[in-house]
Amino acid sequence: MRFPLVSKLQEDLMIHRALKVIRQYHDLPLAQLASELEIPKQQLQKLESGEKPVDTATLEKYSLRFDIPKSSLVMFSSHINNEKRVSKKFRETAASTILDISEWVLSKNAKAQD
Repeated sequence: MRFPLVSKLQEDLMIHRALKVIRQYHDLPLAQLASELEIPKQQLQKLESGEKPVDTATLEKYSLRFDIPKSSLVMFSSHINNEKRVSKKFRETAASTILDISEWVLSKNAKAQD
């Protein structure tokens, strides 16, 4: 079985996509989550769009707020990950596929509510 290649740009944006999908999955407006995480709304918007890098402090806040192990969030980041047991190519492909499916489900649910 061949996995699609993940471009460098896609790889860099996966953590940003993951943070946005998590927020959307929980039906949280950007302003509400920014307030809960105690960060400016504009900063959160830049994190989700990929304009601002995601640091470990932000991952820790998401981990605590959504009860997600930080290691699960780290899976989506090529720059933060230091996991050696899973090959980089597999991790990137799996993370990209998970995000694609999550975004598809969110889109499908949004259309069903219209």
